[in-house]
Amino acid sequence: MSSDLGNNRYKEPKETGRNILIVEDDSIQSFVLKAMVIEINYNVLGVAKTGKQAIRMAKKLKPDIILMDITLEDEMDGIAAAIEIKRSSNAHLIYVTGNSEAHLLNKVSQTQYVEYLEKPVYQELLKKALDKCFSKKI
Repeated sequence: MSSDLGNNRYKEPKETGRNILIVEDDSIQSFVLKAMVIEINYNVLGVAKTGKQAIRMAKKLKPDIILMDITLEDEMDGIAAAIEIKRSSNAHLIYVTGNSEAHLLNKVSQTQYVEYLEKPVYQELLKKALDKCFSKKI
């Protein structure tokens, strides 16, 4: 695995269309997601822990794909952050969350997401979801 994993600094986007922003408030979950993303040959631009941070980072880094948790550290959840991000971004959105309640599934439908993955996420399912972004038009 890459020595990159402990580095939380922003990374430069690659021109491959494989640039990912991870939005996850749990440090262990974000580390595992980052390791999986790197292992399947995608570029992690950064990790946000709050909805507000996710919005700022999405504007600055312009990711191709956002892996979004729903429950975050601040008062803004991942769905609200995604709605705000989608106003100025064409990034593909994949939810990676422990929440599967029906009312949330109705709410996420407002965000034009590609996939909704429940934790724990396995690398094979994550790869399929990421690859699906390239066949989906936004």
